[in-house]
Amino acid sequence: MKNRLSLVLVCALVPAIAEAQTATDDAKVLLDKAGKAFQAGDFASALTSLQAAYDKDPQPDLLYAIAQTEQKLDKCGAAIGHYEQYLATSPSEGAAKDTREAIAVCKAKLPPPAPEPVVAPQPLAPPAGASASTSDPGAGRWYRDPLGITLIGTGVLAGAIGAVLYQDARSDLDSAETARDNATYLDTVDTAHTKRNVSVVLMLGGGALITGGIVRLVKRDRAEKSSHVALVPTTGGAVFGWGGSW
Repeated sequence: MKNRLSLVLVCALVPAIAEAQTATDDAKVLLDKAGKAFQAGDFASALTSLQAAYDKDPQPDLLYAIAQTEQKLDKCGAAIGHYEQYLATSPSEGAAKDTREAIAVCKAKLPPPAPEPVVAPQPLAPPAGASASTSDPGAGRWYRDPLGITLIGTGVLAGAIGAVLYQDARSDLDSAETARDNATYLDTVDTAHTKRNVSVVLMLGGGALITGGIVRLVKRDRAEKSSHVALVPTTGGAVFGWGGSW
Protein backbone atom coordinates (compact mmCIF):
# COMPACT_ATOMS: atom_id res chain seq x y z
CA MET A 1 0.00 0.00 0.00
CA LYS A 2 2.53 2.52 -1.25
CA ASN A 3 0.63 5.81 -1.23
CA ARG A 4 0.30 8.89 0.91
CA LEU A 5 -1.29 6.85 3.68
CA SER A 6 1.92 4.83 3.96
CA LEU A 7 3.86 8.08 4.41
CA VAL A 8 1.59 9.33 7.22
CA LEU A 9 0.06 6.31 8.89
CA VAL A 10 3.07 4.04 8.62
CA CYS A 11 4.96 6.14 11.18
CA ALA A 12 2.01 7.28 13.24
CA LEU A 13 -0.15 4.13 13.20
CA VAL A 14 1.19 0.76 12.02
CA PRO A 15 4.41 -0.26 10.37
CA ALA A 16 2.64 -3.42 9.22
CA ILE A 17 0.33 -1.43 6.95
CA ALA A 18 3.18 -0.93 4.50
CA GLU A 19 3.02 -4.64 3.72
CA ALA A 20 -0.69 -4.59 2.70
CA GLN A 21 -1.82 -5.41 -0.82
CA THR A 22 -2.47 -2.67 -3.35
CA ALA A 23 -5.80 -0.98 -2.61
CA THR A 24 -8.55 -0.40 -5.15
CA ASP A 25 -8.78 2.98 -6.81
CA ASP A 26 -11.77 4.05 -4.67
CA ALA A 27 -9.99 2.92 -1.53
CA LYS A 28 -6.83 4.82 -2.54
CA VAL A 29 -8.77 8.07 -2.69
CA LEU A 30 -10.17 7.46 0.78
CA LEU A 31 -6.79 6.44 2.17
CA ASP A 32 -5.22 9.59 0.77
CA LYS A 33 -7.96 11.62 2.45
CA ALA A 34 -7.46 9.74 5.72
CA GLY A 35 -3.70 10.39 5.62
CA LYS A 36 -4.18 14.12 5.18
CA ALA A 37 -6.77 14.28 7.97
CA PHE A 38 -4.56 12.28 10.34
CA GLN A 39 -1.55 14.49 9.56
CA ALA A 40 -3.68 17.55 10.31
CA GLY A 41 -4.80 16.07 13.65
CA ASP A 42 -8.37 15.61 12.46
CA PHE A 43 -8.66 12.06 13.75
CA ALA A 44 -12.43 11.93 13.50
CA SER A 45 -12.31 12.60 9.72
CA ALA A 46 -9.40 10.20 9.35
CA LEU A 47 -11.42 7.47 11.08
CA THR A 48 -14.41 8.06 8.83
CA SER A 49 -12.25 7.76 5.71
CA LEU A 50 -10.45 4.66 6.99
CA GLN A 51 -13.74 2.91 7.75
CA ALA A 52 -15.07 3.78 4.30
CA ALA A 53 -11.84 2.49 2.70
CA TYR A 54 -12.15 -0.77 4.64
CA ASP A 55 -15.73 -1.17 3.43
CA LYS A 56 -14.51 -0.91 -0.17
CA ASP A 57 -11.31 -2.92 0.27
CA PRO A 58 -11.29 -4.91 3.60
CA GLN A 59 -7.56 -5.40 3.98
CA PRO A 60 -6.52 -6.66 7.47
CA ASP A 61 -3.91 -3.92 8.02
CA LEU A 62 -6.69 -1.31 7.85
CA LEU A 63 -8.20 -2.83 11.00
CA TYR A 64 -5.07 -1.88 12.90
CA ALA A 65 -5.11 1.62 11.37
CA ILE A 66 -8.75 2.06 12.38
CA ALA A 67 -8.00 0.83 15.91
CA GLN A 68 -5.06 3.22 16.29
CA THR A 69 -7.17 6.15 15.14
CA GLU A 70 -9.94 5.17 17.55
CA GLN A 71 -7.37 5.05 20.32
CA LYS A 72 -6.37 8.60 19.42
CA LEU A 73 -10.02 9.57 19.88
CA ASP A 74 -10.13 7.78 23.28
CA LYS A 75 -12.60 5.23 21.89
CA CYS A 76 -10.74 2.40 23.56
CA GLY A 77 -13.71 0.04 23.66
CA ALA A 78 -14.08 0.13 19.87
CA ALA A 79 -10.30 0.12 19.39
CA ILE A 80 -9.88 -3.09 21.37
CA GLY A 81 -12.49 -4.76 19.18
CA HIS A 82 -10.65 -3.81 15.98
CA TYR A 83 -7.27 -4.80 17.47
CA GLU A 84 -8.68 -8.24 18.25
CA GLN A 85 -10.11 -8.51 14.73
CA TYR A 86 -6.66 -7.70 13.40
CA LEU A 87 -5.03 -10.37 15.60
CA ALA A 88 -7.52 -12.90 14.21
CA THR A 89 -6.01 -12.34 10.72
CA SER A 90 -2.69 -13.88 11.92
CA PRO A 91 -0.34 -10.92 11.37
CA SER A 92 3.43 -11.16 11.67
CA GLU A 93 4.92 -11.88 15.07
CA GLY A 94 6.14 -8.29 15.47
CA ALA A 95 2.76 -6.81 14.46
CA ALA A 96 0.94 -9.18 16.80
CA LYS A 97 3.19 -8.15 19.70
CA ASP A 98 2.56 -4.45 19.01
CA THR A 99 -1.16 -5.13 18.82
CA ARG A 100 -1.25 -6.92 22.15
CA GLU A 101 0.65 -4.05 23.76
CA ALA A 102 -1.84 -1.57 22.27
CA ILE A 103 -4.73 -3.61 23.67
CA ALA A 104 -3.13 -3.54 27.15
CA VAL A 105 -2.78 0.26 26.95
CA CYS A 106 -6.41 0.61 25.90
CA LYS A 107 -7.70 -1.65 28.65
CA ALA A 108 -5.84 0.42 31.24
CA LYS A 109 -7.73 3.50 30.03
CA LEU A 110 -11.17 1.90 30.28
CA PRO A 111 -13.28 2.86 33.34
CA PRO A 112 -13.81 0.11 35.93
CA PRO A 113 -16.92 -1.97 35.34
CA ALA A 114 -20.03 -0.82 37.17
CA PRO A 115 -20.93 -2.98 40.17
CA GLU A 116 -23.69 -5.45 39.54
CA PRO A 117 -27.03 -4.41 41.06
CA VAL A 118 -27.96 -6.23 44.23
CA VAL A 119 -31.15 -8.19 43.66
CA ALA A 120 -33.22 -8.98 46.71
CA PRO A 121 -33.88 -12.73 46.99
CA GLN A 122 -37.42 -13.71 46.08
CA PRO A 123 -39.40 -15.79 48.57
CA LEU A 124 -39.54 -19.43 47.54
CA ALA A 125 -42.87 -21.14 47.01
CA PRO A 126 -43.55 -24.00 49.44
CA PRO A 127 -42.89 -27.44 47.93
CA ALA A 128 -45.76 -29.70 46.95
CA GLY A 129 -47.27 -31.39 49.98
CA ALA A 130 -46.00 -28.76 52.39
CA SER A 131 -48.39 -26.99 54.72
CA ALA A 132 -49.20 -23.36 54.08
CA SER A 133 -50.91 -20.99 56.45
CA THR A 134 -54.40 -19.94 55.37
CA SER A 135 -54.41 -16.76 57.39
CA ASP A 136 -52.89 -13.45 56.53
CA PRO A 137 -51.03 -11.41 59.21
CA GLY A 138 -54.29 -9.87 60.46
CA ALA A 139 -56.59 -12.85 59.97
CA GLY A 140 -57.00 -13.52 63.71
CA ARG A 141 -57.49 -9.94 64.81
CA TRP A 142 -60.40 -9.31 67.16
CA TYR A 143 -61.89 -6.62 64.95
CA ARG A 144 -62.53 -9.23 62.23
CA ASP A 145 -65.16 -11.08 64.35
CA PRO A 146 -68.48 -9.18 64.06
CA LEU A 147 -70.33 -11.55 66.40
CA GLY A 148 -67.77 -11.23 69.18
CA ILE A 149 -67.80 -7.45 68.85
CA THR A 150 -71.63 -7.43 68.86
CA LEU A 151 -71.76 -9.51 72.05
CA ILE A 152 -69.38 -7.18 73.83
CA GLY A 153 -71.16 -4.05 72.58
CA THR A 154 -74.58 -5.35 73.59
CA GLY A 155 -73.26 -6.34 77.02
CA VAL A 156 -71.81 -2.88 77.59
CA LEU A 157 -75.10 -1.25 76.56
CA ALA A 158 -77.17 -3.55 78.79
CA GLY A 159 -74.86 -2.90 81.72
CA ALA A 160 -75.11 0.84 81.20
CA ILE A 161 -78.94 0.76 81.11
CA GLY A 162 -78.96 -1.43 84.22
CA ALA A 163 -76.74 1.04 86.05
CA VAL A 164 -79.05 3.93 85.13
CA LEU A 165 -82.14 1.99 86.31
CA TYR A 166 -80.38 1.11 89.54
CA GLN A 167 -79.70 4.78 90.24
CA ASP A 168 -83.35 5.59 89.44
CA ALA A 169 -84.47 2.91 91.89
CA ARG A 170 -82.39 4.45 94.64
CA SER A 171 -83.82 7.88 93.82
CA ASP A 172 -87.35 6.46 94.01
CA LEU A 173 -86.66 4.97 97.44
CA ASP A 174 -85.43 8.33 98.64
CA SER A 175 -88.56 9.98 97.26
CA ALA A 176 -90.80 7.43 99.04
CA GLU A 177 -89.57 8.69 102.38
CA THR A 178 -91.22 12.03 101.72
CA ALA A 179 -94.51 10.62 100.39
CA ARG A 180 -97.65 12.43 101.57
CA ASP A 181 -99.62 9.26 102.24
CA ASN A 182 -99.17 5.54 102.63
CA ALA A 183 -100.57 4.67 99.18
CA THR A 184 -98.04 6.91 97.45
CA TYR A 185 -95.28 5.49 99.58
CA LEU A 186 -96.13 1.89 98.69
CA ASP A 187 -96.48 2.68 94.98
CA THR A 188 -93.12 4.45 94.90
CA VAL A 189 -91.37 1.67 96.76
CA ASP A 190 -92.90 -0.95 94.44
CA THR A 191 -91.69 0.96 91.38
CA ALA A 192 -88.21 1.27 92.88
CA HIS A 193 -88.03 -2.46 93.57
CA THR A 194 -89.11 -3.24 89.99
CA LYS A 195 -86.41 -0.94 88.55
CA ARG A 196 -83.83 -2.44 90.86
CA ASN A 197 -84.71 -6.00 89.83
CA VAL A 198 -84.61 -5.09 86.14
CA SER A 199 -81.29 -3.27 86.59
CA VAL A 200 -79.76 -6.30 88.29
CA VAL A 201 -80.89 -8.55 85.44
CA LEU A 202 -79.51 -6.15 82.82
CA MET A 203 -76.15 -5.75 84.53
CA LEU A 204 -75.77 -9.50 85.06
CA GLY A 205 -76.83 -10.21 81.49
CA GLY A 206 -74.54 -7.50 80.19
CA GLY A 207 -71.63 -9.01 82.10
CA ALA A 208 -72.42 -12.43 80.65
CA LEU A 209 -72.53 -11.03 77.10
CA ILE A 210 -69.24 -9.22 77.55
CA THR A 211 -67.60 -12.37 78.92
CA GLY A 212 -68.97 -14.46 76.04
CA GLY A 213 -67.73 -11.98 73.44
CA ILE A 214 -64.24 -11.88 74.93
CA VAL A 215 -64.04 -15.68 75.10
CA ARG A 216 -65.15 -15.94 71.47
CA LEU A 217 -62.54 -13.45 70.29
CA VAL A 218 -59.77 -15.21 72.18
CA LYS A 219 -60.75 -18.65 70.85
CA ARG A 220 -61.10 -17.35 67.30
CA ASP A 221 -57.68 -15.73 67.43
CA ARG A 222 -56.07 -18.98 68.56
CA ALA A 223 -57.96 -21.02 65.97
CA GLU A 224 -56.91 -18.67 63.15
CA LYS A 225 -53.27 -18.90 64.16
CA SER A 226 -53.24 -22.68 64.32
CA SER A 227 -55.29 -23.53 61.22
CA HIS A 228 -53.44 -24.71 58.12
CA VAL A 229 -53.99 -26.37 54.77
CA ALA A 230 -51.98 -29.04 53.01
CA LEU A 231 -51.84 -30.20 49.40
CA VAL A 232 -50.52 -33.77 49.22
CA PRO A 233 -49.68 -35.24 45.79
CA THR A 234 -51.16 -38.65 45.00
CA THR A 235 -51.02 -40.97 41.99
CA GLY A 236 -54.41 -39.71 40.85
CA GLY A 237 -53.86 -36.02 41.49
CA ALA A 238 -53.73 -34.42 44.94
CA VAL A 239 -55.54 -34.46 48.28
CA PHE A 240 -56.49 -31.14 49.85
CA GLY A 241 -56.64 -31.11 53.65
CA TRP A 242 -57.40 -28.55 56.36
CA GLY A 243 -56.64 -28.73 60.01
CA GLY A 244 -56.20 -26.74 63.14
CA SER A 245 -56.15 -26.82 66.93
CA TRP A 246 -58.71 -25.44 69.38
